[in-house]
Amino acid sequence: MDLNNKCNLKCRMCYFALDLKKTPPVVMGIPLFKKIAGQVFSHALSVNLSCSAEPFMIPHFPEAMAIAKRYKVPVTQIVTNAQLLDEEKIRAVIDAGITILDVSIDAATKRTYESIRKGASFERWLTNVKLLQAMKKKMKKRHPLLYLDYSLMKCNIGEFPAFLELAKGLKADSVRANHLIPFKRLHLFKESLVHLPEETNRIFDRSRRLARKLKLDLNLPENFPLKTSSTPVINKPGCRTPFESLDIMSDGRVTPCTWFSFKEWCAGDFRTQTFEEIWNGPVYKKLRGLFESGRYTPYCVNCPVYGNEALGPYVFRERAREDVINISADGV
Repeated sequence: MDLNNKCNLKCRMCYFALDLKKTPPVVMGIPLFKKIAGQVFSHALSVNLSCSAEPFMIPHFPEAMAIAKRYKVPVTQIVTNAQLLDEEKIRAVIDAGITILDVSIDAATKRTYESIRKGASFERWLTNVKLLQAMKKKMKKRHPLLYLDYSLMKCNIGEFPAFLELAKGLKADSVRANHLIPFKRLHLFKESLVHLPEETNRIFDRSRRLARKLKLDLNLPENFPLKTSSTPVINKPGCRTPFESLDIMSDGRVTPCTWFSFKEWCAGDFRTQTFEEIWNGPVYKKLRGLFESGRYTPYCVNCPVYGNEALGPYVFRERAREDVINISADGV
């Protein structure tokens, strides 16, 4: 879920880089958050309190974290660019018992980092992450675990081994590297590593050896298959999303998956409905039926994660309209 719909940065591979001025800011208030937490969190194995927007832009985010703590969800996670972290916010994260702080960074050097993450400061990022680790040590807390996320692309693949050295120096608990998702409107397909399979494989192999040497947990895509003529894509069966998850927007609307269009696949609204009404409603029932019969929506066919399965030898590439099954929430 996201408690707001804005970000303080305009990273070149993110839709926030587009002109979104016409999109009014929406921040989830505490009363609505309390309602959602009370009805959903007791059922949850994992709660992500931010997915795409920057959570530390919200003044009452520490209060929301404290509320979430009451439900003792096994895994609680926050995704952030870390630019807005300070001692007060870090203390709130630690006190709330957040399990994982997932920090986005896509470079090992100031020049590359700031060219990708428009509006960010590499020095500020480094200072804030070091402050997090120092405060955890001072407070004698293991959590939140520090995960570092790296979007792999042509402009930064050469720095990835050096980034692993940086991550080790920061005592990161895990490095999670993902292929670039080259959305059409951002015109970034030329940055995809699908264009550099041999070089990418060499760097991947070197990075795996280095991670073992450093004893650093590394989640890295598999090497590109070089003896195939087919273009690798993320289109894999086995997604459990309709049976296991909700994606909640900051205004309270729900869809089964973050990659779905809310216009077409809005499953309900917590402002006017209960969890049971949404979870057992017509949209979830229809989608589960489609999945059980082996049919998928256009969003599923083009999905860049497809059920959060382990990364394989593929990258995301949007398919043409004629390649997909035309299924909407209203019918086939």
